[in-house]
Amino acid sequence: MLTFIQRLFGKASSKEKLGQCKALDYYLLRELEKSELIRKDQIDVVIQHLNDEISLNKTGNKLTTEEKKELGINPRLQITYELLAVLNENGRAQHDPKSVLSSIAMKANFARSHDEMNQNYRSMGLKQFEVVGCKDDRDCAWCKSMDGKKLSVSQSINDLIEENCNCDRHCRLVTVAVLT
Repeated sequence: MLTFIQRLFGKASSKEKLGQCKALDYYLLRELEKSELIRKDQIDVVIQHLNDEISLNKTGNKLTTEEKKELGINPRLQITYELLAVLNENGRAQHDPKSVLSSIAMKANFARSHDEMNQNYRSMGLKQFEVVGCKDDRDCAWCKSMDGKKLSVSQSINDLIEENCNCDRHCRLVTVAVLT
């Protein structure tokens, strides 16, 4: 039982943390390649921004209020030309262009977390996990229908989300272990 608890709540070593950063880059790259809002030739710049290596928000090269109104962007937001440069036409048409990048980062984080949790469930010898929704109006119909369902650890929740989820920003389903 102690081993089970240590596996569940144990601290990650520095090597594991480095591995998590590389894994997150994989998930970020996958989400960026799927995105219809990012210019494909700017994916490397977006990854650097999301990894806090550069900041597209703090260049000091901000759009004026008139420019933001002309583009249909919330005029109260501070948006830089560099941020707009990584977005394609559809991305620039969003009311809040900053949310495009944060949404991609959240999708990548949730996908990585789902895969890690599923791997943990398997390593602990568990057979099932339960899907838990946020139970608010941001969940799509499919996410609401999945709330409380038990799935086998051999089933990838990310594959199901990819095929079925229609949430606006990102899927917020989480999984919890089913202890039997």
